Amino acid sequence: MNNNYPVSSIGTVNLKTGRNNMFDTVWECWEQSDNMAAILVTNDAGKFRVCVTSGTVESTARAFVPSHQLHLIGDQSRRSLGLWRVVGVFPHNQDGLTAISRASGKSSLDFATFK
Repeated sequence: MNNNYPVSSIGTVNLKTGRNNMFDTVWECWEQSDNMAAILVTNDAGKFRVCVTSGTVESTARAFVPSHQLHLIGDQSRRSLGLWRVVGVFPHNQDGLTAISRASGKSSLDFATFK
């Protein structure tokens, strides 16, 4: 099973407002959609990040079950970003951001997209 996942960072997103420096709000680069999901992951150092992908929450949750390990790599540099474990899969909307904030205990997190 290939667990190498190239990602492209969009920077930090405020989980209360959806704002980020690159896109003003994440909704300006990705529509709030039932066909997108946000995957919360953590590493051994206790850091969190969110990877956004296409697919419904249900289909994404079947593929990315909690504790599933992902080796994230930079999509252009191909540099390893290390091993990350899935915490959960959330809807790509404001309610999803609120749930991610609760699950991570954070008010903002780094976001990336799978490439």
